[in-house]
Amino acid sequence: MHHALRHQAGEHTSRHGHAPKDRRLRHGQAAGPRVQPGADDGEGTIGYLAPEWITGSAITPKADVYSFGLMLHEIVSGRRNTDTCAEWNRIYFPLWAAIKLQEGETLCLLDPRLKGEADAEELSRVCRVACWCIQDLECSRPSMGEVVQQLEGVLDVSIPPIPALLKNLVDDESGENNHYTTTI
Repeated sequence: MHHALRHQAGEHTSRHGHAPKDRRLRHGQAAGPRVQPGADDGEGTIGYLAPEWITGSAITPKADVYSFGLMLHEIVSGRRNTDTCAEWNRIYFPLWAAIKLQEGETLCLLDPRLKGEADAEELSRVCRVACWCIQDLECSRPSMGEVVQQLEGVLDVSIPPIPALLKNLVDDESGENNHYTTTI
């Protein structure tokens, strides 16, 4: 199913053209971008696939947790993870986010249209949850139930390690180790 979906960015609005006052999800509502079946142009969910899809490992609900973590990164930044940006040292945004999270600098990850207006602790929590969701090993990822409790602040969320696959992605491109410095 993941291969046959297409991401469509857009504002979530009511039938009357304005954003609803209460944005909490109700039972049966879907979160995130709308999808269209049958898309195969590479702009669909291929960028949201968990490593186990590529390695041929068994697919479990934790694969969806991985995809959700990538969507959380896009919600925070207001951009697609695959976009390049000088602010991110032109590296893959989830890696940039993991690095900045380790450095305690999550405000720079925020969608620039918000002009820095966000609760710093909530932003940090969302970034921590997103980075736990995209851990390489599915056993290291939280369940969706835990994700909900973490986002609600019911469960504490520690700072996760930088996913090894993301570190290796940058190391492979640069030909050297630890190339993910954040100085601009």
